[in-house]
Amino acid sequence: MSLPASASSTTDVGRLPFSGELDMDSVPGVSARAAELRAAGATRLVLDVRHTTFADSTAVNLLLQLRQNGPLTLRGPLPDQLFRLLELTGTLPLFEIDEDGSTDDA
Repeated sequence: MSLPASASSTTDVGRLPFSGELDMDSVPGVSARAAELRAAGATRLVLDVRHTTFADSTAVNLLLQLRQNGPLTLRGPLPDQLFRLLELTGTLPLFEIDEDGSTDDA
């Protein structure tokens, strides 16, 4: 797992870049960073998953929890494995996915 030294929040959008495996080892760190961004005033989270190399059921659970806590955008394009996981679990339609970077400057 690789998280930046600090996630960024501009206006009401909290950006959380991620790379590596999104699994039971990394999910607690991502969840903590997301909570920090929300506590700092972010009303919308943008989770950059473009460099995610693996995701499992804990990743799906995390994404559902983040979405439940407020608006969530997945900055893509989604890696094939993550796309298939969300599609297989029937959760893909629940997420706003930014394929072209329109949230990069939001």
